[in-house]
Amino acid sequence: MTNNWKTIQYISAIVATSAIAILWIDDVVGILIIALMFWLFVPALIISTVSFFLSLKCNIRHKRILLAWHSLNILALILWITNPNSNCNADIMEKHYESHKENFCELYQYVNNHLKPGCGISLEFENEKVSIFHVIGENGLWNNEWNPSEEKIDSLLKESGLNRKNLDYIKKELKKTHCISIKAFDDPTHPYTIGFRRIGMGMYSFKIYNRILSADEKKIIDEDCSTILYTSSVVFEYSGGAIGNQCFIGKEEYLKNKAKKKHL
Repeated sequence: MTNNWKTIQYISAIVATSAIAILWIDDVVGILIIALMFWLFVPALIISTVSFFLSLKCNIRHKRILLAWHSLNILALILWITNPNSNCNADIMEKHYESHKENFCELYQYVNNHLKPGCGISLEFENEKVSIFHVIGENGLWNNEWNPSEEKIDSLLKESGLNRKNLDYIKKELKKTHCISIKAFDDPTHPYTIGFRRIGMGMYSFKIYNRILSADEKKIIDEDCSTILYTSSVVFEYSGGAIGNQCFIGKEEYLKNKAKKKHL
């Protein structure tokens, strides 16, 4: 086995480890980086796969090192894929909603009571830090910020009528319910949205209305592949992001199973 081939194997293992580490740090950013640099990561994956099988004999030190390295990469990737927070479907959302619906309502009431008249917020946390903070002011225009600075957060809080104490409470309550975001308005005729999980570029959310939906509204939700009508005032919603699937996977199967349970 030539030294060049050994070097290529080690470089590929390093690239594979880097890709997996990025996914663990931030799966959304990781997937985006891997997609943009597919010309680097795809060859590394192929070479690492070949190298893994060639190293199974373990007859020399070089192969034993690579086998251990590839095995750790495979284990880390499996753990990332099987991580409960990296999976979501309508059944998971139903169970989660039933366990936390009172908390969602209390959080919404808290936010609603502290917003300035005519204002609304869309607030998301990542690793307990504000990653998205959008505010719609009394002028009806959105002020959108991604990864805002601490100074900008203070400015947006003031614009919305909230303060740091309110922000800490919202973060604590979202963490308690294992959710990551809330979108709410001062006007109770608007639904509020609790962001549940981000999987890749997509977001699974609970959209909750403060009233019973009309027949026409229910029909629109039923016909939209990205939404599932759970109750007459609660909708499970999937937003696919800029790329990828835009529909709520498993919607038809979930609704069929739900209909069967009603007839039992």
